[in-house]
Amino acid sequence: MTSIIKKSSGVLPWTIDEIEKIPAEKGVYVLRNLPTQNGIVLINYTDNLKQTLKEAWELKSTPETAWFDWYEVGTKEYGQDLLKKWIVKYSPKYNL
Repeated sequence: MTSIIKKSSGVLPWTIDEIEKIPAEKGVYVLRNLPTQNGIVLINYTDNLKQTLKEAWELKSTPETAWFDWYEVGTKEYGQDLLKKWIVKYSPKYNL
């Protein structure tokens, strides 16, 4: 099984400038209303981190988002497995 290839340098502020720095690769992203584990509101997998997060920023689909982090993965299967594991572990508000 493949692992995380690259990840954000910590929990980042939810700004378009930070989103522009993200790779356009498959991965898992975490949206937060606080920069802590308790602040996780959504975890999801995407085939294009940059595009998906830019769309989320523009649509303001989770308006309480103030922070985020991302994890580039080697395969879609690994990303989806990681997503499932983290949803069980963190129980984000919008994944329930």
